[in-house]
Amino acid sequence: MKEGKLGAVMFNLNNAAKLGTMVPPDFGGGHFGTARLPHGLIGPGIYMIVNLHTNNRYVGISTELEKRFGSRLSVVTELGFTTAQMDKIGVYWGTVLTQDTPSAGVVATPPLWKPARCYVSPLKGTVDGELLNLEQLLIRFTLTQIQGTISNNIYARRHYRNPTNSTITVTLEWGPGGLFQPGRHCAFWKGGEEW
Repeated sequence: MKEGKLGAVMFNLNNAAKLGTMVPPDFGGGHFGTARLPHGLIGPGIYMIVNLHTNNRYVGISTELEKRFGSRLSVVTELGFTTAQMDKIGVYWGTVLTQDTPSAGVVATPPLWKPARCYVSPLKGTVDGELLNLEQLLIRFTLTQIQGTISNNIYARRHYRNPTNSTITVTLEWGPGGLFQPGRHCAFWKGGEEW
């Protein structure tokens, strides 16, 4: 099967950072600097937190990533995490696109990519007229295709069936600046198959 000939879901997590900046610099004598969120962590989107200490991942969505992560700044300080510890935890964030299966025998322009528009739960998108829970799909994709553990209990425990009659190309792309070199992982999710 070739990518581009099938329906598709693209998780563009092309922004990435280590979370060491969330630890305020210690100037000694009980004086601390200002903790910062990773640069560019703003707006709506989907994200994945990767913890190398435990090989665990957490997937989430937010209408405002800055507020979502900003509320965690004090927790990092209060629990006494060090920069070295937080630098082994990274966040990848971005957007999701879906694309319908091209019509059989048509050589014309492929179907347009459709961006997910409202990053609230459940995050929905369509392929071939069928609704997909994109957050659950990324969680199950991570568990079944990338491995490791994932701490999203509700969606992680439930298998997710491809509701279309077609194979869907599911791709996760991640960008530079995080824990890994930029890359992508792609898998084919057959019609009716459970991940």
